Formats: sequence, structure tokens, C-alpha cells
Amino acid sequence: MFKNPILQILHRNIQSGFRVVLLKVENSWLGLKPEFNPIMFIMPLHGISLLFSHRRRLPLLFISTPLASHRLHPPGRAFVGCGGETKRVKRRLYVPVAEISKSAVVMEEQKETDRKQEDGKGTHDTECKTDQLHQVEQGSRVLASASKEEANQGLGQTKLGRSKTGALEIDGFSIEGVSVGGQETCVMVPAMKVAFDIGRCPERAVSQDFLFITHAHMDHIGGVCMYVATRGLFKMKPPTVIVPVGIKPTVEKLFDVHRELDGSELEHCLLGLDIGEELNIGRNLVVKPFQTYHVIPSQGYIVYSVKNKLKKEFLGLPSEKIKELKLSGVQITDTIRVPEVAFTGDTTPDFILDKANKDVLEAKLLIMEATFLDGSVTIEHARNYGHTHLFEVLAHADQFKNKAILFIHFSARYSREDIMKAIENLPPPLHGRVVALTEGF
Repeated sequence: MFKNPILQILHRNIQSGFRVVLLKVENSWLGLKPEFNPIMFIMPLHGISLLFSHRRRLPLLFISTPLASHRLHPPGRAFVGCGGETKRVKRRLYVPVAEISKSAVVMEEQKETDRKQEDGKGTHDTECKTDQLHQVEQGSRVLASASKEEANQGLGQTKLGRSKTGALEIDGFSIEGVSVGGQETCVMVPAMKVAFDIGRCPERAVSQDFLFITHAHMDHIGGVCMYVATRGLFKMKPPTVIVPVGIKPTVEKLFDVHRELDGSELEHCLLGLDIGEELNIGRNLVVKPFQTYHVIPSQGYIVYSVKNKLKKEFLGLPSEKIKELKLSGVQITDTIRVPEVAFTGDTTPDFILDKANKDVLEAKLLIMEATFLDGSVTIEHARNYGHTHLFEVLAHADQFKNKAILFIHFSARYSREDIMKAIENLPPPLHGRVVALTEGF
């Protein structure tokens, strides 16, 4: 039996039927002093096929170490840490799999093989282990190749642990995220520290302090516990999670179940926000829910910027006089609210006709679902499932006063080419104002 504890784990994994590969860390990749001892990491795989997922998604690496919990990491890249075998991880870095040198452990494993062969024992087991290591090394090379190819094509849906995030610049707003109907939706406005929905848990979502959930379908709320847990793992301040008031008790139960299973605190602030209520999120921003129309209780959100503007009657007065009036208790400013971003989540187009949603249609940027784009699906079918058909959007095109509109949540039946063609063929007054989030297609 091996003396090295890392090799002992390797041996046990092989005996249990896992396919594994050991990765040796080079100090030069981390820029560390020579006295730091690199740690070798184990990648347990139940089969090479698990490295890849369907529908052109980038492959995933599943890394575990003696010092860290299991985590998913960016495609084609491995998590690297440094420290002694009994020390905490000192530094972290993602390293391309293609650059990871062949582990010296494989050589030590080969010595073990030679010894067993000399003893005339365990020949079959050794061949199996050597073959498993060889298969995983091949898989790693294919993985790195596939990641590079998709990166060159500009593909890559944002998934749990992936570093790549779909990013758009729309009329002064930087938007990131992914949204595929029935699979996952998470749209972020990093400048506001806000994320809307979290079907899985994109890496970039973890950096957002506020998470607004529109409804309880899994492709919109499934990643909420992972989001909270990951922020806790990184020692970030507890996030604020906002949900429709009606589902708050159930979401509390969801967190309780994960606490019992995981044994972690999952520290966060959970708020139930009802239609018409408001939440001040700082930085002169206020968020207010609005009514949407899905097959289960749902709501969208508007983010307002709040500014104070000097009243007209005080314009032109000397600054000393204005200061004097303010100190005497006179209200010298008017509070101006500007709807900046509106996010619908899943809904039928009935939200467009709701008179209470006037600000939604006047927000500078409207992020709305457009699940179905063509005649292959009827309007009736879209409505039956609580979704929006492009044909109905076109019928109400004159209602949209927004400077820009971002279409999301397209059905997975469409290709990126289908989506872009539909956007390009939009008639006035929508043509030139609509952008599509196509990550994952």
C-alpha cells in the first residue's frame, strides 16, 4: 500500500471502479517560491462520457481535493492550489488542462505495477488501472480540444462553475447571463449587483449581492441554494434573496432541507416582496415587483434610479440661500424616479396590456421572454403554457416605449441562426431596438 495519502485515495478510487487521473502542479504556474510543495489533485470520473453534455454545451471537469469540497470548474481548466499536504490552500489558479504535465504519480503507479508483475499477482487489476488512467488522460486531451474549439466558435452556455458568461452592451447597460426555455435562466446587471432568477448557478451570479426570483419553476429557482452556499464558501457577505411573497414559506423549507443535508449555515436574507411593495438596494436604486401572467404565481421586477432635483422655484438662487432654506426645513428638491431596467421572467403578453405596468414599457431597458418565434407553435399553445409568442409581441409593438429590449428565454427548439433571423426581420417600430441573448444556442 502507498504511504502517500494522495496515492491511497487514488488506490481506493480505482478499487471502487472510478476512473481517475492525478494532476501534478508546477510551481512556475503559480509564481510561488520553491519551498512551497505542490499538491496533487484527483479527478474522479464515472466514465469519459460524463465529461460532455448534449446540445453543444461545453464539457465540465469534476475536481476534488483532500482540502476542498467537490466543485464544478470551467471547461478545459483545472483548479490548482498550493500548500503542504497538511496546510490550507494558499493560492488558487485555473490552469488549462492541455498544459498539465503528466503526473509523476503515474510513474510511481507503474512501479507498483512492475512489482506486482514480478510477484505474479494482480496482473489483471493493474492492467485495468493502467487502462483507466490512459482513458482519462485521453478524455482530458479531448476535453481541452473541445473547449478550445467551442471557444473559437464563440459558443459556450453559462453553467454552474463556468467562467465564461454571455455579455452584452445595450444602450449603456452591461448585461450578462444565459436563458434557455425550460433549462435555465439567470440574467445579471453587474453594475447594480443584481441577478434575476437562477435556474442553475453561473459563476458570475455569485458576485451579485441581490437575487430576484420571479417564480418557482426549477429553471428559474433551482440554483438558489448553490448561490447562497457558494457565497458562504468564498466568505462573501450573506446575499439578499427576494421571492414572491406567496412562496417565501416554501423557499424557507427548501433552505432548511439543504441545511440538514449539507450541514452548512446557508446564511442569507430571504425577503418576500409583493406587487406594489418596494425595496431599497442602495446606490440610489429601488426595486419594485410588477404583475406578470404565468401558469403559477409570478412577478417581474423594475429597477428605478432615484434622483433629487432642485425645484424650479429655487433655480438660480445663490448656493448660500439654498443651503439656508434647506437648513430651515424647506423641501427644496423633487424626488425623480426613472425606470432603468425591467425584467419580466416567464409570462404571457398580458403584462403589456396591464395599465399598472406603464413603467415596465417605459423602462430604458426591458428584458422580456420571447419563448416562441414562428408558426411552428401556435399562440394558443404559448398561452396554455404561460409564455409569450413573438406574433403577439408584434401585435402590440406600438406599446413599447423602451429605448432597448432584450429578448430571452427562447425555446431550445431554435438554433442561434433561427433567433438572429427572427430579430433581423422585426418590423418597425421594434427593428433596431431589440437584441437577443443567445448563450447556449
